[in-house]
Amino acid sequence: MFMKALYRGISGDALNFSRVRKARMSNTNDPDRFHAGLEPGERVLHPGQPDWGEGKIQSVVGSRVTVNFENVGKVLINARVVTLQSVDT
Repeated sequence: MFMKALYRGISGDALNFSRVRKARMSNTNDPDRFHAGLEPGERVLHPGQPDWGEGKIQSVVGSRVTVNFENVGKVLINARVVTLQSVDT
């Protein structure tokens, strides 16, 4: 009740949380869309961290990608936030 009261608009209408929740869930129903093309063993770069060096994908589970980078070791990447760049060998 408190949250609904907190999110009342100027007109006094309460925000429909169930609709918002359903919309968010429908966007994440396809786990493959986060890591399309990412496979264990593939070599990648983190676009925001070039000093980490080249990394090798260890595992892919949903939107979580575990990568072993040359200069920092093993890092868990959220593929919803970071788009890893594939390294052509």
